[in-house]
Amino acid sequence: MANELTNTELDPLVPENWRPRLVERFYDSQSFTGRVLNVTGDYQDHGGKGDIANISVEGFDLTVNDVGATDGSLTVQTQTISNIAMNVNKWKEVTMEVIGKTRKQAFDLWEKQFPISAGNAIRQKMASDLLAEYSNATLTAQGDGTGNAGEDELLGAIQQHITGKGPIMESPDEYTFVLAENQYAPLKKLRLLDYERTGEAGEGGAASIKLPRLWNIPVVFSTQVASSGGIRYGLLFHNTALAWAAQQNVEPRFTDRLAAAKLGYLMNVSALYGVKTVVAGRMCQIKTKA
Repeated sequence: MANELTNTELDPLVPENWRPRLVERFYDSQSFTGRVLNVTGDYQDHGGKGDIANISVEGFDLTVNDVGATDGSLTVQTQTISNIAMNVNKWKEVTMEVIGKTRKQAFDLWEKQFPISAGNAIRQKMASDLLAEYSNATLTAQGDGTGNAGEDELLGAIQQHITGKGPIMESPDEYTFVLAENQYAPLKKLRLLDYERTGEAGEGGAASIKLPRLWNIPVVFSTQVASSGGIRYGLLFHNTALAWAAQQNVEPRFTDRLAAAKLGYLMNVSALYGVKTVVAGRMCQIKTKA
């Protein structure tokens, strides 16, 4: 009909509504940096200067000898202290710029969210760099990378640490499983994962839960587990197997771009850190399919 107004004709009169907030991205928060040796304090003790953190490691097992039966003689031993040098050479950054009038007119100022998102991205990269040290592990690797981790592979990794004289039975909290994210469901189906509840369930809620555990050993599932040739390289390690140090931890900086004759706002988040294998014999690979 000639006087009919359809959706097409009325479309210019229909307003669009914009939510004045943005939904942030997810970055892998399954961090385990708190479960490895942190030598950041070595820089703080020296005014934050230097580019190498030296970590001392006892060289070998001491030998127990007999005291001389007739003269009480002793066997004097010489202990060699090894030096592990960690280069603080990973300088990572995330930079963005807000240009023009949008900084005044946009509902949500991006610079409020940017330090959070950029900081999470850098922390995720730190975890990735630590897990890339998997190739240094000297304990016998478990699994062939063609299937999921099962009891044989996981218990085999524990056995390796027992054979290596690690205190994994006495102090399981000093150890950590870090497995690829795709191993959660298979292990859950096998009913191998235990959870430690930290409180009473509230009304309409649930008790908070710590990290899942395998035979009392904390487990972290991470997308940052290294991958090569169709194999994911998980680890079971003691907390002194790996180390990291942040000479400059995640630090945001902002600057106006007027000096460059530009109406812009430059935002940067950066970190200067290093990672290192300290004791390769306290780390065991667990190979699973990608």
